[in-house]
Amino acid sequence: MLTQVVNQAPTSTAISSSPNPAVTGQSVTFTATVSPLPPGGGTPTGSVTFTDGATTLGTAGLNGSGQAMLTVPSLSPGSHSIAGQYSGDSNFGSSSSAGGGGGGFTQTVNRASTTTTVNSSVNASILNQPVTFTAHVSVVSPGSGSPTGSVAFQDGSTVLGTVALSAAGSATFTTSSLVVNAHSITAAYSGDSNFSGSTSATLIQRVQYEPAGTTCDGNAGHQILQPINSDGTSVFKLGRPVPAMFRVCDFLGNSVGTPGVVQNFFLTQIISGTVTQTVEDNVDSMTPDTAFRWDPTNQQWIFNIATKGLSTNKTYVYAITLNDGTMIGFQFGLK
Repeated sequence: MLTQVVNQAPTSTAISSSPNPAVTGQSVTFTATVSPLPPGGGTPTGSVTFTDGATTLGTAGLNGSGQAMLTVPSLSPGSHSIAGQYSGDSNFGSSSSAGGGGGGFTQTVNRASTTTTVNSSVNASILNQPVTFTAHVSVVSPGSGSPTGSVAFQDGSTVLGTVALSAAGSATFTTSSLVVNAHSITAAYSGDSNFSGSTSATLIQRVQYEPAGTTCDGNAGHQILQPINSDGTSVFKLGRPVPAMFRVCDFLGNSVGTPGVVQNFFLTQIISGTVTQTVEDNVDSMTPDTAFRWDPTNQQWIFNIATKGLSTNKTYVYAITLNDGTMIGFQFGLK
């Protein structure tokens, strides 16, 4: 009598994945393909256990094509040594992708990209007014998760402050120290082990003085002061200097006397004829200045306009341009 021995057919197991590389928070599907080695034939059944180094990711059964698929919601950034261990069945022997002809498999996971935005609580703001900048860090699809780390708020190349991200991915920074100017504000996210850093687009934050109609140290701000009437009805005597005085204010109502407040001062128009109302020729100084000067006693700016080269029966229109880009306009007539 003849005894026929039939052994289990040997197999090989190979691993593939999609996508590869992946990014933080992106699902990865691993596929193990179990094939019989010649001269064996047929379709193996059973299951495959997927491992990442010494860590078991999960087990999946083989389908009718000899494949087992396992989807992992997320892997940490770096290189992962993925293996598939086929259990075998009554007809087919076990095999591992890490050896026995299957070969090893490396899954690469990169840090997910981010985008950062920044906005301002008030723009334009007033000098010495608190302004809050808010940055928000978002994860770019197909990545997902919650970034950690910090955001550096910058004015050009100057770091204003660094703030940790909240669980919602936001950071806020408040300052009242921005000088009158146009400020280029950006928010730079540092990144962390899972997410790459990013820098916001530039936000132009404008800082200016209080507008006309505000009270500045008890007097009108951002307009011409006496002895020139703000309504343009003043008439002065030819040959006498005319004092042009004004105040500009910060958010707290204080008159500002720092250098550079006046950007330029010029005659913009000459109109034939003067206004009808006349005022007393009462000026503070007989010596014309060559530029605006700060009067610390009265907390105001002053410029004595020389009139010797001007003409009677004319109305002269002037403009004072401030370093915040705004303008104080006024006029007076000469008799």
